[in-house]
Amino acid sequence: MSSLGSMCATRLLYLADSFLTVESPLDAIHCAELAVRSDRTVWEKSGAVVKAAAELKRLPSEPLSDELVRLRWHVQRLETVISTDNSIRESLPEPPSDSEHASDHEPSLDSLAEELRRVERRLPDCFGEAFDRARRTLRDLLDEFGSPEDHASLDESCNPSDNNGDDWIDECFSLEHSLHNLGNRLYKMERYDDAIVFYDVALEICPTILEGYFNRGLAYTRLGRYVKAEADLDQAIQLNEDIADLWYVRGLIQKYKRDYESAIADFERALQIDPDFLRAEEQRKAACQLRDGKERGPHRPGANEDYDGVVDDFTPYRVKPDCRLSQVGDHAAVKRELQKILTYLRGSEILAEWGAELPRGVLLYGQTGVGKTHLARALAGEARCPFYAPPISLILDMYVGNSEKNLRNLFRAAAQHEHAIVFLDEIEVIASQRKESRQSHEPWQARLAACLLEEMDNLPDRNGRVVVIGATNSLDAVDPCFLRPGRFTYVIEVKPPATAGLVEILLICLEVAARRAKRNDFLDAELEKAVLAPRQQWLEQALQHDATGLVQVARIAARKELVGDHLREIVRRIVDERVIAGIDGIDLGPVTTEDLQRHVEQYRPVRP
Repeated sequence: MSSLGSMCATRLLYLADSFLTVESPLDAIHCAELAVRSDRTVWEKSGAVVKAAAELKRLPSEPLSDELVRLRWHVQRLETVISTDNSIRESLPEPPSDSEHASDHEPSLDSLAEELRRVERRLPDCFGEAFDRARRTLRDLLDEFGSPEDHASLDESCNPSDNNGDDWIDECFSLEHSLHNLGNRLYKMERYDDAIVFYDVALEICPTILEGYFNRGLAYTRLGRYVKAEADLDQAIQLNEDIADLWYVRGLIQKYKRDYESAIADFERALQIDPDFLRAEEQRKAACQLRDGKERGPHRPGANEDYDGVVDDFTPYRVKPDCRLSQVGDHAAVKRELQKILTYLRGSEILAEWGAELPRGVLLYGQTGVGKTHLARALAGEARCPFYAPPISLILDMYVGNSEKNLRNLFRAAAQHEHAIVFLDEIEVIASQRKESRQSHEPWQARLAACLLEEMDNLPDRNGRVVVIGATNSLDAVDPCFLRPGRFTYVIEVKPPATAGLVEILLICLEVAARRAKRNDFLDAELEKAVLAPRQQWLEQALQHDATGLVQVARIAARKELVGDHLREIVRRIVDERVIAGIDGIDLGPVTTEDLQRHVEQYRPVRP
């Protein structure tokens, strides 16, 4: 067995323990299966995981928590490593041969019936309507393709205690893949509804099968059920956002729904991942033509600015952030405040019940680098709404009146969506103290501030739910009129992180850096284990007893008054150090806590 296989197995067992901690037994079983595939010597440890998972006998709660999504991403990454490494692939057992009753053109159903009985026997509490629907579909298929004896024992139930431990553990492996493969066969037969039934059960057994979401999304698309198809593609993208086909297919769905802007954004993301993806480029051009024909009629498309400097199209500055509030380290109090805004953006029913008004603005203030912009982007990602973040320099123009026109066009673009966020960084440039503007003979600032006040006052009259988020390093520079009730409803200070927050930020920075790296041993064993653990549980334990030494590193960073931007820069420097050494033919090995401590001690932040 290769050292890579052993490393993958070790990490998968770490992840299995993490899934047990957050009470997701089926994810733990999936990790145990992959661990055995990577390294057959961990069979006993994997079996222990399976038995512990079976004792939980329940599915994770829905909707999926951010913690589960994060852990499942790591499983998907290791699954990709296992599937692409020759030394691991060659050690995998041969797949079972088709049943002798199977024909060349119809799926083998008798083996699936046996596997469904095993599921019913092994984890009865984990299955309900989806399993019953799969069994009814199976009977219909057996009526169509099978023989009478195929029904004989479909309803028989067995006791797990009738099997010895090894047989019972063996039953836990690869069941979901059999169900998924049957769905694929039915899909090829153009029996899309039947295929969806078995994709449902496969994903209920193991919610980390990326191909299951992708293929089920394709089946829904074939049936014209675009909302469900888009939801499946979103889930697949959460598992692995670096697959061009996922963005391409989601772009097609958006195009079918006539949401051309979203389609173009998805096709462009597919092209970022694979610049040679010709079909994505063709579809992008087609979506652009459809959008221009719909919105601009016979006018010339493509120009972002006309001759006099007025910005007519803010599309290039609109994004759909894929980060979540859980991916922002520290700032628990700020995130609780932003959860209120999230409720309004999502349009909760309780708002209508009480006739609550949508907050018009949120003002985040604090020193440079504490995470104000990151929090705003994460809020948009949580709400899954467009995020308009044009630079202030784009709004300002030398010609009289153009700056105000640009600001109005920005709000007009945001109001076209059901809900959206307008983010204005360094808002004090627009919303500065107006009396100071008069003294310094800058009347344009006063006009621009008045325009912003007018747009915020008019937000309730617009169709969409638009929230303005401003960020500033200097609250004193903001005109008090913006802080009156009805404008920036929430004024929130974003404070520098303390020790516990710095530990969390370090973990997030390391995880993000490891995601970008193709090298599988990017982190040493202790840091890897910390990254793969459930975040909050690990933090609580580490503050009591830390085997990694990250808490000590965070204490040093706290004494030096470092913030999130500084820690990201430190991780970047550690990676850069290894790149330079690699160019010289020297392998410095995985990133360690000693590397972090050395760079934190050496770091000299530039204070404004």
